[in-house]
Amino acid sequence: MKQNDGFTAVELLVSLFISSILLTAIGFIISFGMEHMNKTSTLVDLQYEGQIAMNQIKDVFLKSNKFENVKMYLPDGTEDSKVYNGANIRNIKDEISVRYMDIKFIDTYSSGTHKEKTFRIDCYVKHGVGVVEGRVSYDSSSGWYTGHTYEMGRYIKSFKLKPIDSNMYEAKLYEITLVMEKDGKEIELKDQIKCRNKKTKP
Repeated sequence: MKQNDGFTAVELLVSLFISSILLTAIGFIISFGMEHMNKTSTLVDLQYEGQIAMNQIKDVFLKSNKFENVKMYLPDGTEDSKVYNGANIRNIKDEISVRYMDIKFIDTYSSGTHKEKTFRIDCYVKHGVGVVEGRVSYDSSSGWYTGHTYEMGRYIKSFKLKPIDSNMYEAKLYEITLVMEKDGKEIELKDQIKCRNKKTKP
């Protein structure tokens, strides 16, 4: 009687072929799962950062009483050389991509005194990442950089502003759009805000 001590070459080849198919399938499943997890993580980051920035921008708009300076990006992504200020902001009637804008508001101290302050919203690329920064100037005679500067949000490709009920200067209702981008993924957040204290005259 002949004894079978092992696998034949054909059986080994079949086993290796089946094993390679299984390993390839497992590798594909793991790779797909990791890719999906990374995409989900990126979208969560964008939603989180976008909501933080949106809430802070809306808070500034709520307190605003007038706009002072507005500089925008052109459609090709370059900066417009012109700065709109004062009543000239009336010339802006459509949605713009904001480079920076200065917003005036009245701050009330515990002593009951009032002081007008200026808040600058600055949108630009910092270390390869789009950010929106806020800067408060407490004394207009001291210059901008004496105020506290902080990051309002990152991964912000563009901050768009559209007047709803009038031109940019006289409107009280605005639509805010934040275009968020990270790792090739892009989302858009929109919201509307009403500036209750806004003056409509220079």
